[in-house]
Amino acid sequence: MNKNNRPLRDKSKSTDPDDCLRRPASRPCFKNQWQRQREEQDKAAYQRHCAERLASVYNGNTTQAILFLKAIKANNREPMQPFTIPSLAADILKNWEGEEPNSSRTAQLAETINNLLTTTAIKGVTDLDAAIVKTCANRSAMPVACPTTTMMVAICYIQRLKRKYQNVKGARGCSQRLLLVAYMISAKYIHACLRTIVDSSQHRQAEPQQMKEPVSVSIMPSTTVVEPVSPQAPKAVPVLGSAREPDSPPASPPMTSAKPPQPTAAQLYRMELEFLHFLDYDLLVPNPCALIDWWYRCVRDHDASALEYKPDAVQDEKI
Repeated sequence: MNKNNRPLRDKSKSTDPDDCLRRPASRPCFKNQWQRQREEQDKAAYQRHCAERLASVYNGNTTQAILFLKAIKANNREPMQPFTIPSLAADILKNWEGEEPNSSRTAQLAETINNLLTTTAIKGVTDLDAAIVKTCANRSAMPVACPTTTMMVAICYIQRLKRKYQNVKGARGCSQRLLLVAYMISAKYIHACLRTIVDSSQHRQAEPQQMKEPVSVSIMPSTTVVEPVSPQAPKAVPVLGSAREPDSPPASPPMTSAKPPQPTAAQLYRMELEFLHFLDYDLLVPNPCALIDWWYRCVRDHDASALEYKPDAVQDEKI
C-alpha cells in the first residue's frame, strides 16, 4: 500500500501491448503467423509446380510428332467446308452453354472458327513441306502449317474436357473462350512436337529475323498462377473465365450481332493454365490420322450429331 492507501500496481498484469506478446495468452498470435507463412510457402510451391508442368507439357513428343506429320500430309492443307463450320459451332454451344443456340450466336462462333482458320494459316508458301519447315523455324506456334489439323486437335481437347466434367454448363459466351484457348494449346503442342523431328536449321540461317506473327499467343506475360477451382458443381459457371468475371452472367439484353470483346494476353494465359489443369496436362492424341478420318466422315454425312470424337474407339487402330 502506498501513502494514499491505494494498492500498488501489479506489473505482471500490465495492459501494455508490448507486454502482451510475452504473455502465454498471446501464443496463438505466433501460431497464426506460422500458419500464414506456411500458406505462403505452399502457394509458392504450387506456383513452381504449375510452372514446371506448363513447361514440360510443351517439351515435344517424337511419337506424337510422327503422327501429327502424317495427319498434316494426309489433310494436305485442305480447308474445312463452309457448311461444316456452323454445325461445329452449334455443337459446341449446345454442349457447353446448355441451350439451343440461336442463329446469331451460332453465326458469331462460326465466324470465330473461320477467322482462326484463315488468319493463323501460314502465308506465302504453297508447298506443304516448305510450310512445315518454315513454321518449325519460328519460335512462335503461329502461324500454323495446317489450320484444319490444328482445329481438329482443339475440338478433341474440348470434347475430352466435356467427358471429364459432363454435368458442367458454362456461362454465356464461354464457348468462344474455350475455342480460343483450345486452338492455342493445340497449335503450341503440335509445334513443339514437330520441332523434335523437323530440321529447320537452314531456314533459320536464311531468315535470321522472325517475321511478325498475326496472332501472338505463344509468348504470354508472366502472371501469378492461381489454383483453378474444380468444376464439379453442375451449376452454370464461367468456364475458363478471367478473375474479374462474375460467377454468373449479368442480366443483359440478348446478344446482338456485335462482336464480343476479345480476351487479353493475360486472360489467355490464365485460361491456358486452367484448361491444362482440368485436362491433367494430358495433351496426347492417340491417333491424329483417325481424327482426320472422323472429320471427313462428319463432312460427308453432314451430321452435326456425329461430331463427338471418341478416341477410345480408334485408339487401337493401326496407323
